Amino acid sequence: MKYSADMPDKIRKAMAVYGFKIMVCQKLGISFDTLNQWEKGNIPQSFLDGYPQEQWVKLKTEISEAIQKGEEEFLSRVETKCFNDILQDSSWQSKAWILERRLPDSYTKREKIDLNNKHSGKVNYDFRGLTLDELRQIAKYSKEETAD
Repeated sequence: MKYSADMPDKIRKAMAVYGFKIMVCQKLGISFDTLNQWEKGNIPQSFLDGYPQEQWVKLKTEISEAIQKGEEEFLSRVETKCFNDILQDSSWQSKAWILERRLPDSYTKREKIDLNNKHSGKVNYDFRGLTLDELRQIAKYSKEETAD
């Protein structure tokens, strides 16, 4: 298929239905490499020559934008279908999953763990019950740790 002015719209519509570039290529009869070249802005010069040079930059981005917009439409449709299926499911777990994901401030667990280490670096141990060999092992280990 030859590049034409309506190609970005055709690609957007096909992307919205099929969701994958390889399927868009099959539907529109273009090679995957060609679509990738068009997406990068490598539009045939013979097509660009029919437009004023000031419009070339916009024309070169139309395919990329069409692919992105079509993919967004596809994913939105898939998301809506999945959520509708979950809402029609009889299990409470599927509904809880949606609430946790879509309204996390209201429905996620409140368990929070503080991962900020605010330790002073000083550790107070009672070494009185340790043998001399155990104390030597601790001293040796401490030297190895501080050498790193």
